[in-house]
Amino acid sequence: MAKAFDEFYKSTAPIAHSEVPFIVVTESADDCPDIRVYDLTVRTPGDNPRVLLQGVNLHFKPGDRVIFTGASGSGKTTAVKALMNSWDYGQGLVVMPRNVKTMLFSQAAYAPNANLRTILNMTTEGKENFTDRELRHALQSVGLNKLVEQIPGQQVEILIDEMMNHLKNTSHLKKDVGQVAVDFVQRRIPEMFSTVQFVPNEQRNYLRQSLRTHVPESDFDDVFHRVADAMDDALMAPLQKRLALFAADIATRKRGKIYAYTPAKIKYFAWSLRRALNKAVKAYMNNDDTDDAFREIRLNEYQTRRVVDTIVNHTRDEMMKQASSGPMHQVFNAASWPLSLAAVRMKARSAVNEIVQAVTFFMEKQVMTGDTMSLSGGERQKLMIAIATLHQPDILFLDEITAALDKETGAILYKDMLDHLPKHTIVLSIAHNTHIMPYHTLHAHLENQGITVRRIAQQAPGVTPTPSV
Repeated sequence: MAKAFDEFYKSTAPIAHSEVPFIVVTESADDCPDIRVYDLTVRTPGDNPRVLLQGVNLHFKPGDRVIFTGASGSGKTTAVKALMNSWDYGQGLVVMPRNVKTMLFSQAAYAPNANLRTILNMTTEGKENFTDRELRHALQSVGLNKLVEQIPGQQVEILIDEMMNHLKNTSHLKKDVGQVAVDFVQRRIPEMFSTVQFVPNEQRNYLRQSLRTHVPESDFDDVFHRVADAMDDALMAPLQKRLALFAADIATRKRGKIYAYTPAKIKYFAWSLRRALNKAVKAYMNNDDTDDAFREIRLNEYQTRRVVDTIVNHTRDEMMKQASSGPMHQVFNAASWPLSLAAVRMKARSAVNEIVQAVTFFMEKQVMTGDTMSLSGGERQKLMIAIATLHQPDILFLDEITAALDKETGAILYKDMLDHLPKHTIVLSIAHNTHIMPYHTLHAHLENQGITVRRIAQQAPGVTPTPSV
């Protein structure tokens, strides 16, 4: 122990160990994969500090699963912070292995203000390490199926699988395969999706491959496009419905008060509106402005055209209801045609700006970020378990990671996480409850400013093991 201190300090300056005013955390110089703690003393901050741990020595090896217990205030969380180099109040030396991936999750389960894909990857946006399918499986493994919607394409893939099973079960009825598939997606999509989405290219290819086993080659292209278009239509139906109502309002307000539109003027307005909307909506969907960094594109080219058609057709129909076709009005409009065309174009551009703002607001509201996640405490902890399973860390610190879950669910998910971690991962877990103790190899109990580490004797399933003396 003294030798370790001497080796660490001799390159800086001669100093007594007791004079070091903080906890030193360093990396191993000998490539040792163990966690080694020498003479660790931990105090609370302030003018009247309280000693939580005094002269503690610990040694954990790769593969150790350690559960920390102790009374409230005994210093469990603070000890972990000291090992993580985030607590300076005290003295001692912590030697961590070099070049390892270390992760810490607490019961608060904080999620940064980023989209779900970025949160799961724990990296900056656009620097993903995992495929969307891997993210989907991780969420499903912890029971967070509802979040799969936030990974565009993966919920669509689940829909395609369900549709193919449905086709297998109904193929003996000799019905038109395309119509059976269309009826299924139109019925199932409102049940599966709460957000507007589209069928990405990867999932369109998946749909194409899946349908080939059910559709003759001579009819394949027609059936494929019917089904794919029906999926895109059903996926964007909530947006179409919202914009249809918005279009009726625009039609009423843009009609003008100086003169009533004639059918000819309305056709020109619709043409101007369509031309401007095509450009504006496509520009919005291709927007990668950093001020809108959390928005994910959830419409494709086909759906963009349908959005424009919805707006233009509803606006034109609403204006036609109020159109004037009397002889005097026709004469007036013919005489003022050059002047009124400018007013028509101006009103069309104004309508476009309102529509794009409405689309922007509608689409942004459905993208989940860390600040807008409406998840319970238990769901947030499930998300952290999914992240740990995905990233496979070498050292994993867990602070009451199942505290918000019921005992049975917490134990199942906790065991599954440990089973999927690398065998060499060192797990240091804080827990008040002992129901997860069977999944550990060491029990570290904090009491009287010390830590007693004992090996856990494995017992029959369902029996909470006791530490060996």
